[in-house]
Amino acid sequence: MRESMRLGPPASLRTVTPLEDTIIGGKYKVEKDVAINCNIYATHRDPKVWGEDVGRLKELLSTVSYSFYFVL
Repeated sequence: MRESMRLGPPASLRTVTPLEDTIIGGKYKVEKDVAINCNIYATHRDPKVWGEDVGRLKELLSTVSYSFYFVL
């Protein structure tokens, strides 16, 4: 279940807004009230974080079909 939630998160994009000016990771200056978007879908497939398993998981996912619906 955890692996399926990592590979197919219910919310694939998260937006946060800092309450004060800040520096992220020691090098990225972000001003107060500036929206920061985090692509969770891409982050959960980053081989720097998840290791070599990511490549194998792509093979497993290729056998699964997904349908996406957008509601306007």
